[in-house]
Amino acid sequence: MTLDDFRAVYERHVGYVASGDVRAALADMVRENIPAVFEGVRVPGKGAVEGFEIRSVRAEGDRRIGETVYRTPDGPIGLRSIWELRDGEWKAAGLENFPRRNDADSRRRNSPPRCGRSWTERGRRRRRGHPLT
Repeated sequence: MTLDDFRAVYERHVGYVASGDVRAALADMVRENIPAVFEGVRVPGKGAVEGFEIRSVRAEGDRRIGETVYRTPDGPIGLRSIWELRDGEWKAAGLENFPRRNDADSRRRNSPPRCGRSWTERGRRRRRGHPLT
C-alpha cells in the first residue's frame, strides 16, 4: 500500500473520531492492543470534538504515523497514532499525545495587542525582529 492509500484510511479514521463514532474508530485499531493502547493517553470524548487539523501523515519504516490536533471544549488534544499493516489492512497499534507545535507563538499571535498597537504593526515589527514585540 502506498502512503496515499494509508492517508485515505487515516482521514476516514479521524472522521470517525471527530464525529464520535467510537465503534468505527475502534474497528480501525489492533484488537489485542485495546484497552492498553489508551493507558495514559488523553483522547477526545464522544461527541466532544469541535474541529480538527491533520498535522502529519508519514511513513516510518514498516509503520505509518498520523498526527491530528482535535479541538475540544476542554482544549486541544494532539494525538499521534502508530499504524501497522495487519492482514493487508492498516490498523492503529499505538497512541500517544504530542504537544502542539508553536503553542507559545499561537498564544502571542492570538493575544490582544499590547499598548494600543495594531495587529499589523505588531506583525511588521515581529518580521523585522523588533525588540518590542
